[in-house]
Amino acid sequence: NIQITQKLFRLRLDQNFIQFYEQKSSNILNLITKEVANYASMVLVFFSLISELCIFLSLSIFILIYQPFVSLLIVAIIVLLGSIFFQLTKGYTEKQGKIRLENSRKQLNILNDAVGSFVNIKLYKLQSFFSSLFAKPNYLFNTSVKKIKILKSIPKILFEFLIIISMSVTILILYKNNIEAENILVVLGVFAAAAYRILPSITKILSSLQSLKYNVASVENILSIILEEEKKNN
Repeated sequence: NIQITQKLFRLRLDQNFIQFYEQKSSNILNLITKEVANYASMVLVFFSLISELCIFLSLSIFILIYQPFVSLLIVAIIVLLGSIFFQLTKGYTEKQGKIRLENSRKQLNILNDAVGSFVNIKLYKLQSFFSSLFAKPNYLFNTSVKKIKILKSIPKILFEFLIIISMSVTILILYKNNIEAENILVVLGVFAAAAYRILPSITKILSSLQSLKYNVASVENILSIILEEEKKNN
C-alpha cells in the first residue's frame, strides 16, 4: 500500500509540464486516497478466500467420510448453487465496480473544481449549479455501494434456507434406510456442528469473490496508469 501510493505520487511528480496539466489532479488524488486502499484490501480478501476454502474443504471431507451418500449430495448442491450464484452475479458486480470507480473520480473532480473556484462560486452565486452537478455522481457512487452490500447479504439467506432443507432431506433418507432414531440424532448433531462452521465459510467465500470482482476496476486502473506513466517517462 505504502509503496504503491509512493510510486503513483512520484510518477506524478516526474511528469513533464504538459503531461501534468493535461491530467486532472482529481484523478491522481482519487487513486492515491481511495483506489490504492481498495487495491491493498484485495490482498487481505484473497488470503481470506484461501483460508475459508481450506475450512470448507476440510469439513466437507470430514462429513463425506462420516456419511458419504448424504454428504456428497449436500456438498454437491452447495457447490452447484454457489457456482451458479457467482456466475450470474459476477458481470453485474464488475459493472458496479466500474460505476463506483468512475463516479468516485467525478466526485473528486467536482470537489476539486469547487474548492479551486470558491471565490467565483460565491461572487456569481453558483452554489446550486455545483450542488446539482455533484448530485448525480454522488447518487450513482452510493447506489453502487449499496447494491453490492445487498448482493453480498443474499448468500447467507440462501444457504441458511438450503441448510434447513438439507437437514430435512437427511432425516428422510436416514429414516427410509431404517436407521434408528438415536443414530439419526447423532448424524444430525454432526451435520449441525459442521453446518455451523460451513455456512459462514460459504458466505465469506462468495463475499470474497464478489469483492475481488467489484474492485478489479481499481486494480486495472492503477496498473494501467503505472505502466503508461513509466512508458512515457522512459
